[in-house]
Amino acid sequence: VVEADPAEVDAGETMGFTATAANAGPDDAEFPGVGFAFDAELPDLAIDAPAGWTCGAPVVEGGETSVACNAEGLANAATAEFTLTATAPAGEAGQTIALTAAVTAQTQDLGPANDSDSAAVTVQGQADLAIVVDGPATFVRGAIAEFTASASNLGPSTAPAMTVSLSSNAPSASVETVAGAGWTCDAQPPATYRAQCTHDGGPGNDAVFAVNVSTGGKLFPPRVTVAAVVASAAVDPDPSNNQSSRTSVRTRP
Repeated sequence: VVEADPAEVDAGETMGFTATAANAGPDDAEFPGVGFAFDAELPDLAIDAPAGWTCGAPVVEGGETSVACNAEGLANAATAEFTLTATAPAGEAGQTIALTAAVTAQTQDLGPANDSDSAAVTVQGQADLAIVVDGPATFVRGAIAEFTASASNLGPSTAPAMTVSLSSNAPSASVETVAGAGWTCDAQPPATYRAQCTHDGGPGNDAVFAVNVSTGGKLFPPRVTVAAVVASAAVDPDPSNNQSSRTSVRTRP
């Protein structure tokens, strides 16, 4: 029986598996062996084997990790529990890592159908996203106030389903957005400016968005604020830098 606990971990955290080999009898099992195979490269794999068992060095190659353990015997009705731990690689973020274990012995097995089992851990991406809005401290009525929103992924993993939400107290008709390469920004219904920006495919990339505000008109507000929020499907270890804003104040020419 193979179990994973917990079933989900962040990239860089420790994965834990337990594998229990049991002898349902009626005879003692001579020279039993247990083979473990992961479908990912885990260079720091550690195994805690029960007394009387010896495990070889893990083999890490070709996108897999394997190791074998053996003993001189496993008595009728006895069990042997193994604990396996490894760090979830950042490169496996958004994927599952499975462990398959199989038991053998020189003694004839009357029920070989239950000689193997597997369990998997989901590795959640961890991406420290950040965004900074910059722009002029002041503007003159009728000029174009040019703001930028710079989004970045500080890692360690990629950021799937990355989005940037832009907003302003300026009227929607007064704002032009120029999306970063590979991004699309869609204006939202409210009268004041709102836009949702998404990456066109795959993990989001670092990008700079230009937000150009036309400040003409007698009813245009004396203070213009542009704000931005960045998010993704990955776990963010530091959400404090996920939002930013900049305010520009009207001055006389």
